[in-house]
Amino acid sequence: NLRIYYMDHEPFASGYYRCILPGIAMQQQCMAEAVFRENLLRPEFSNEQHAKLVTEAINWANVLVLERQYDPEAEKFVEKVLERSSKAVVWEVDDYVHDVPEGSPIKKFWTPDRVQSMTSLMKKVSALTVSTPRMKKKFEDLTGTPTYCIPNYIDFGNLRWKYARVDNKDKVKIGYLAGPTHGIDLEVIREPLRIVLQRNPNVTFKCVGYQPEWISELPPDQVEQDAQYYDLLNYPKKMTDFDIGVAPLLDVPFNVTGKSPLKTLEYGVLRIPTVSSCIEPNRSEIIPGETGFLARDNRD
Repeated sequence: NLRIYYMDHEPFASGYYRCILPGIAMQQQCMAEAVFRENLLRPEFSNEQHAKLVTEAINWANVLVLERQYDPEAEKFVEKVLERSSKAVVWEVDDYVHDVPEGSPIKKFWTPDRVQSMTSLMKKVSALTVSTPRMKKKFEDLTGTPTYCIPNYIDFGNLRWKYARVDNKDKVKIGYLAGPTHGIDLEVIREPLRIVLQRNPNVTFKCVGYQPEWISELPPDQVEQDAQYYDLLNYPKKMTDFDIGVAPLLDVPFNVTGKSPLKTLEYGVLRIPTVSSCIEPNRSEIIPGETGFLARDNRD
C-alpha cells in the first residue's frame, strides 16, 4: 500500500524524469499509487492554504517527495509535516548548487543565504535522491542525510519517444536542447560552431531552450531558435530533426559532480549521434565512433 505524494515544484525536465516518469511506471507495475501536484508551494500561499496542503499530503501518503524546492515555503512545508506526522519526506535534488560557476545564468539566484537555507532543509528531510554517485557522496558528507543515487529513467515504450527521424536531405542539422543551468556550457561550442557554419553553408544549428546572447553572431539563415524548452508533451519531437546532437560541458565541479549523462541518454533513445565534451558524466557513456564522439578541445 505504498502511496507517494509528489510535490513537483515545476514540471521542468528534472521533475519529468526524476518524479513523473518513475511515479507513472510504479503505478503501471502496481508497485505504488502516486499523486502529482504542481506549483503548490508558492510564496503567495496563505497559512491556511499551507495547512490544507499538509493535511492532504499526510492523510493520503506514506511518502512525500519534494523536487527542486529551493525556497522558504518548502522548508515551512517540511517542518509542518515533521511536526504533525512521522511520514517520510524525500527530497529529489537536481543540481550541485553549492558550487555554481561564475558566469552561469543561475549564479545570481544562488546567493549564500539561499544555499544555506537549502542545506538546512537537506538536513531535515528523511532522505535525499540524486542522479550521480559523485553528488551522493558530496551531500552525505555535507548533511549526514541518507542519500540515494537513482539513475535517470526513460520509458522506451512511451509513444512520445517513437517519433520518426526527420530527413534533412542535403542539409545537416546540429542540434542542442537544454535549460538555463547549462547556459555557460554553450560557450564551449561558441567558436567551433561559428567556424563550422562559416565553412559549411549546408549546415544549420538548432538551439532549443536556453538561448545565449552570442547566437546573434551566427549567420541568421543557418540558425533555428526555439525557446519553448519546457513543452514536455512535445519534448522528444523537438529533437527528431537533429542529425547531430551536441552535449557541451565545462570541466567544473558543478558539472562533474552534479550533472548526469541525461543528454546522451535522450539523444541515444532517438538514435542521434552525440558530440560531447570529453569529461564526466558523458565520457563513460559514449562509445567513440559508435554512439558518438568525445571532443577534447576546439579542434575536435
